[in-house]
Amino acid sequence: MQAKTCFRDASWLRAAWATGISVVLCVLLPTFSPPEVWAQQAQGSRLNGITERAERGQLIFNGESWQMLPDQEHDVFGLLRLEPALAALRPEGSARPTLAPVVRVGMEAGQQEKHYVKQLLDAGLMGLILPQIETAEQLREFIAAMRYPPQQRGRWYGGEPAGKRGWSPGRAAQFWGVSTEEYARKADVWPLNAEGELLAMILIETKQAVDNIAELLEVPGLGVVLVGMGDLSMSLGLGTPAANQNHPDVMAAVDRVAQACAAHRSSGGKVICGRYQTAEGLEAAIAKGFTMFTSQRGDYRGDLMR
Repeated sequence: MQAKTCFRDASWLRAAWATGISVVLCVLLPTFSPPEVWAQQAQGSRLNGITERAERGQLIFNGESWQMLPDQEHDVFGLLRLEPALAALRPEGSARPTLAPVVRVGMEAGQQEKHYVKQLLDAGLMGLILPQIETAEQLREFIAAMRYPPQQRGRWYGGEPAGKRGWSPGRAAQFWGVSTEEYARKADVWPLNAEGELLAMILIETKQAVDNIAELLEVPGLGVVLVGMGDLSMSLGLGTPAANQNHPDVMAAVDRVAQACAAHRSSGGKVICGRYQTAEGLEAAIAKGFTMFTSQRGDYRGDLMR
């Protein structure tokens, strides 16, 4: 009888010991979450997962904390596909969008169609990518179109560029899952407004944009710089992108952008710098200082969620 009791006690102790080891290992060893879990983990106090990850110093991949929506620049039917794409990011029963919605707008930098920017933001977009940017003045006009006018006593939307966006936030506030009052506090551009959830994003894809990159980075309200090697190849006169995205002249231009971004960060700047294609490889792009990618993470295991 005594021997049987001791056996039961020993079994219980062994089970408890094994459980304790498992708990310690779970704490000490890195967690390799599958891609479908990353988006859920990325959500925190911010609505915009891009800015949240940037403030944590983490890499930012499409499909984890944000979602690139149907292209409006080249797809003539893009607007028809935009509404269902937005709806898919806010499944029934969810309190907020599962990923921050971003779209490349259907106008080029020189056009400055304020009503179009306003309509996209009123639909609930959190990030707008402006293609064919070349000058700081074009960028200031774009940021002004994204911001509401400054309010008295410095309450909201202070600083330059002063906003020009018209007021009709009902649909966007509903999509974000916030009150109109809270939307008013958050619907401004980051990092100019530390509480802002909107991102003014530009696409560097011409020689002039590369030449002006340092000036562009200094425009208040700029949130993200993305390099597009396709149009950059064409702008440099090298021929079709498929065969020339790795051309030394293209990569030299990409390096100039990376160096300007590094200098901006070293002086206290917060603009996120990223890439469209990563023809030279993801790890090489990260080594140059790029932290945001329109591609998926794939099997890259660096920068796991903390």
